Amino acid sequence: GLTRDLPTYAGGLEALRARALQQLESWGLNLQGLAITDLLSPSRAVGVATAALSWVAGAFGDGFLVFFLATIMLAHFAALQRRDGDGGTVTPGTFAAKLEAVTVDVRPYLQITATTGLAFSVIITIVLQVLGVQYALVWGVLSFFLNFVPQVGIILSWVPPAVLAMVTYGWSRALVVILAYTVINFVIDNILKPRFMASGLNISFLAIMLSLLFWGWVLGPAGAILSVP
Repeated sequence: GLTRDLPTYAGGLEALRARALQQLESWGLNLQGLAITDLLSPSRAVGVATAALSWVAGAFGDGFLVFFLATIMLAHFAALQRRDGDGGTVTPGTFAAKLEAVTVDVRPYLQITATTGLAFSVIITIVLQVLGVQYALVWGVLSFFLNFVPQVGIILSWVPPAVLAMVTYGWSRALVVILAYTVINFVIDNILKPRFMASGLNISFLAIMLSLLFWGWVLGPAGAILSVP
């Protein structure tokens, strides 16, 4: 439905573009012949939005198969008996011991992230519904999965509903949407989530960003979600 309705927002985008160019010209800027007019064209914006929707569709396709397989494997590892071939306990330093240690770290992270992400998505869906933003449920589901993408996931999740609110209602409604995302995410990520994840994972910001870039390049959207685990 969203893909079908994208062309209908071209009129709103054209009006926003005209007002923005008029405002810039009122400030004494000469925009004649500048490429910025093409960058703000509705057709280009609709093209970008269509490409973004294709990215999301790909994420819900083969990409998330990797995510669910990883989840199943983690559950399977937890169910394995902690015995080696001789019937004793797992020998420290072996691959089995390292695998067990990784499982102990990753499973709580995924559980807590999923729980807090579900809480965020439910709250933001209700808020978007109250604000009258179309396809609120779509943005709520999208925010749940982007919650697994560290640092940049929250930004990616509020861009589509904010743009849609801007085209439909204007800048003020878009700013309210961005503020709602920011406040709710701050409360959940900085107050609620640390209480559940008291021990922490002790991963530096640089390591998270490098992991996000590398695994996003290797596995696409699923790699971005699985980068921290």
